[in-house]
Amino acid sequence: MMDGNPIDMRGKQSMIYWGAFTIVPCLIIKWLNSKKGNSLRVISYENL
Repeated sequence: MMDGNPIDMRGKQSMIYWGAFTIVPCLIIKWLNSKKGNSLRVISYENL
């Protein structure tokens, strides 16, 4: 598309977004399970 710099910036941002979208939900689910013992959210997340 363009030169290397914009693609590098988008690549780094996409890696950060992927890391946030994959790690953060797992941490939230583990925290909710430890706090409330909520198993429905883990089941719905594993089915996705």
